[in-house]
Amino acid sequence: MAYAFSVLTVSDTASQHASADRSGPAIAELLVISGRFALKDHRIVPDDEHAIRDVLTCWTAFGSGVDLVITTGGTGFGVRDRTPEAIRPLLQKQAPGLVHLLLASSLEKTVFGALSRPVAGTINDTLVITLPGSLKAVKEGIEVLLARGLVDHALDLIKGGSGETLHRSLAKGKQPEVAASLVFDAAREERQEAERVAAERPGFDVQSPPPETDIEHSQTGQTLETVSLGDSSDNLTSNEPVTPYTIETSIATESQSVKEPGTPHAAEPDLTSVSESTGYHSDYHHHHHHHHRDNRDDPASGHFVPQPRSILSHDPSQPPTARHRVSPYNLVSYEQAIDIIMNKLFPLPIEKTRVDPSLAGYVLAEDVYAPHNIPSTLTTSVDGYALLASTDGPGVYKVVTSANHKTLDPLPEGTIYRINTGGPLPIDTDAVIMVEDTRLVSVAKDEDGNDAEELEIETLVSVPAGENVRQPGSDVKAGDLVLSKGSLLRSTGGEIGTLAFVGRTEVSVIRKPVVAILSTGNELVDLHDPVDVSQDGWGGIYDTNRPSLRAALEGSGYKVIDLGIVGDDIDSHISAIRRGLAEADVLVTTGGTSMGASDLLKPVIERHFGGSIHFGRVMVKPGKPTTFATLPVPEAPGIHKTLFALPGNPASALVMFHVFVSPALRRLGGHAPEQCRCPLLKVKINEPMRLDLRVEFHRVVIRVEHDGLRAYSTGGQRSSRVASLNGANGLIVLPQKTFGGFDVLEKDSEAQAMLIGELQTA
Repeated sequence: MAYAFSVLTVSDTASQHASADRSGPAIAELLVISGRFALKDHRIVPDDEHAIRDVLTCWTAFGSGVDLVITTGGTGFGVRDRTPEAIRPLLQKQAPGLVHLLLASSLEKTVFGALSRPVAGTINDTLVITLPGSLKAVKEGIEVLLARGLVDHALDLIKGGSGETLHRSLAKGKQPEVAASLVFDAAREERQEAERVAAERPGFDVQSPPPETDIEHSQTGQTLETVSLGDSSDNLTSNEPVTPYTIETSIATESQSVKEPGTPHAAEPDLTSVSESTGYHSDYHHHHHHHHRDNRDDPASGHFVPQPRSILSHDPSQPPTARHRVSPYNLVSYEQAIDIIMNKLFPLPIEKTRVDPSLAGYVLAEDVYAPHNIPSTLTTSVDGYALLASTDGPGVYKVVTSANHKTLDPLPEGTIYRINTGGPLPIDTDAVIMVEDTRLVSVAKDEDGNDAEELEIETLVSVPAGENVRQPGSDVKAGDLVLSKGSLLRSTGGEIGTLAFVGRTEVSVIRKPVVAILSTGNELVDLHDPVDVSQDGWGGIYDTNRPSLRAALEGSGYKVIDLGIVGDDIDSHISAIRRGLAEADVLVTTGGTSMGASDLLKPVIERHFGGSIHFGRVMVKPGKPTTFATLPVPEAPGIHKTLFALPGNPASALVMFHVFVSPALRRLGGHAPEQCRCPLLKVKINEPMRLDLRVEFHRVVIRVEHDGLRAYSTGGQRSSRVASLNGANGLIVLPQKTFGGFDVLEKDSEAQAMLIGELQTA
């Protein structure tokens, strides 16, 4: 039998640029060509514990169909290497023998194998094994695991087998063969990759190794076991010829990057030191993991820029005079922000759910097959009378029904069977004549003398066999795939109807996120609890954000936990966020994200909860201070939850919800990344719209008119004017104004619109 396996590549670089991943595809290829394994899934995640754990939880759930999971990357001693820490708590049975085998095999080839930290074991009925990130180490590891049918035997035992097949082979002196293609020229492949990367980087010169050079140590004693090319995900190893790289230009030391969950703040060594005597480029990382980078794109240049690993938020214990005057958070572009969200978030775990209308909005987590033919027997597609076409021509017949005749009994001669649409035909009948092709002849009376039932009817036409009859399996045959894994169960009802149609009473779905909302600010008052918040008679500002966000969330089918209004003090923030982390999957806050002395969200996220702010400013209008972060859950080590801190201005908050939060919720709910954003349409604008230096989301009403879709502005677009969203069903995505470009998008110009509500007719 072929075992189903999935591959998880763990690499910051590859999660941003999939082309950098060579180890993952190599694992997939090697297992498939062995002829004993079938690839089910391959994903790439950054070096983030909760991202790794979320994927593993999904793959190893009962019923997932994944027998084996192989991970590559993140098993070394690098600051960002967290794969063992992410996976070890999930293992239900440890496999120290497999770990010893991998280490022993690696140590036979290089002493640096001791720096690898593999883990292995089972989660439910799935075997999980971690491998290093380098291409060569991966190939060596797979070769060892496949030798003598080791992994096959383990999987057989995990699935409840006895292992007799292997025992018989061993008793006969036979050893399961390993595919010949597992013998590799790794040095050649990795050199070709190094040359390709070097050719794309000015200042790197690929040379031949000097004669009689000690590969492991340079003349100065520096370790040269690994040569790194920065973005290259594959590193050369000590037991193969190492190509020195002469660095002709200065290399910017990337010692700073965004702090990730579980990453200490300690300073990192310079990863790009150069040996003056040899010109060799030594690297802090060893060959057992990818060379990780976690950079953000510079929206102006499009290049990667280093980010400080230290906490960026101001210290709220200091006086207002000590707060930042310039935001320490880099501006990211709209597209970059979306990419960061999609790369950081992964679907929630699978759950079994009862099939009923409340399933609308869920994503299916399994393929659904028809258990039997539908219909299971001959049925009628019309209201009429069942008969045997070959003998029952036009004439007068007595009428029987399901009330006085069983379908398994043959019809008496001279009778006809009244039948309703969808009903089964009696035995020995093969056609149905429509009611419209008959005439009533006589009726039975009730005790009051009223017409009660048909006694006789006359058929007026002949019908052929099969007329108005549905054959068994004509709708769905047993074993047919009726719904695919990943299908959205829409509120239009078709998918839920299909589940009921094939008799499914429960189904596996991706769990939908629960969302907690809160507003911050001493000046806010609840609409239903208006209290005086000042001494001068000013009654404060009604909190608009919670009601509007709750309406949008519940209208989209999400459960909402309302945490209320949080005052501008540290303890209130901590208490509310802690409750949100305990009860919800996602926290959505409004206010407190900008530069005010009482804006406390970012300090609380970073300084109290140890969270990671993945972006703290976005180059959009409205919504520049929008923040996306992940926070560890104090009561659940290794688990992280999502937080969106939206601006306090009502229009900004609601627009940013549709632009960023809604796609994130879909991602967590199992939607494919390309299906997470709101739909984009081409429309014509009904009035001129001025461009800004930021991407702007202009609130509009989109109507279907005779010449296509037309967008009408809702008026003033000030960020505090929530009325600009009154009636709005779309956001015109106005591009950034560029030097020498247009300042205004003229009336009747074609523009891209994000659909956030139902289309209207003119």
